[in-house]
Amino acid sequence: MKKLLYMLLLFITFNFIYSQVAYEVTVEPVADGTNLTLSMYIQSTGATPFKLGWASFRLNCNKDALNLGSAPVEVAEGIFDNGNDPVNYADQFTSRSSAVGWVGVEIDANVTFDGITVPTTKTLLGTISIPITNANAMALLTGWHASKVVLDVDLNDLTANGTWTVPTDIPLPVELKSFTAQPQGRVINFEFKTAQEINSSYALVEVKEQGTNEWKQVTKIQMKGNTSTEQTYTYTDRSLGTGKYDGRLKLVDLDGTFKYSSVVSFEAGVPSQFALAQNYPNPFNPTTTIEYDLPKDTRVKIEIYSLTGELVKTLINQELKAGYQTTYWNGTDNNGKTVTSGVYLYRIATPDFSMTKKMMFLK
Repeated sequence: MKKLLYMLLLFITFNFIYSQVAYEVTVEPVADGTNLTLSMYIQSTGATPFKLGWASFRLNCNKDALNLGSAPVEVAEGIFDNGNDPVNYADQFTSRSSAVGWVGVEIDANVTFDGITVPTTKTLLGTISIPITNANAMALLTGWHASKVVLDVDLNDLTANGTWTVPTDIPLPVELKSFTAQPQGRVINFEFKTAQEINSSYALVEVKEQGTNEWKQVTKIQMKGNTSTEQTYTYTDRSLGTGKYDGRLKLVDLDGTFKYSSVVSFEAGVPSQFALAQNYPNPFNPTTTIEYDLPKDTRVKIEIYSLTGELVKTLINQELKAGYQTTYWNGTDNNGKTVTSGVYLYRIATPDFSMTKKMMFLK
């Protein structure tokens, strides 16, 4: 009878002690359109401390959204890693299943060991980086749930003592709401809007002529960094001539990761009439820009004259296609010598149109 009472008391004491053991596992994800990075943390939340033994922390996810066929890259390991504590822990590694759809952090203890007490503050278990199948699969990164097996150093099963904080969705570094490119005469007005930004750095506006594969950077736009409110960014470009183009954004985060937006197509059309614009900058040194419009294919001559009527420089003398055209003058004459400071005339002449304007060169 005494033995029975002793065993009952021992059972009650054991269950009371382990009913005071509790822990929480937190998962913090970041997706950049190319990779999904999962950081797993653990902390003791109960009245009784415990030492972690063998454990498997697995996060079930949508296998169609991630490239789980190749092993995830283990970016960082926590305090239960063999490198941090080779006496107590034999190994810590990442795992995955492409068939079922899960990734995890596994911890193997040594056969005889004292173990490490789980801290009461959030402590890194491990960080995993997994390739995302494609940009369109980002919408599939939802519906997470978790499973785990946790033993302490005495092989007591503490699985039921833990809770998980798992995201219901993946916060994107930049949630792009829209991106447009609108031609207006010779300029192209680029605009994009973001619904939210997390650690954003800048955006590159890139364009290429349709039918080619060469993307060129048009401009770099600094972004807000961190904001939960809608932001609008604009840029007006004057460098593109007449033609059909594709445009895209390269969105770059503070850590250097990036993703591309969807491609938008636009066409810079043909002007309706001849025109010669005022040069800019003006006054200038060393170079100025001269823009002119051609409504049809024609022969064009653009020349620089002194105020006394002497020819200084011939900039253009050739057949050109219809469109919005641009040329430059660097303040040199036809012999390559820099001209003196002063006012000069620049003149455009075609079989159907001619115009002259003034500019000032300063040394």
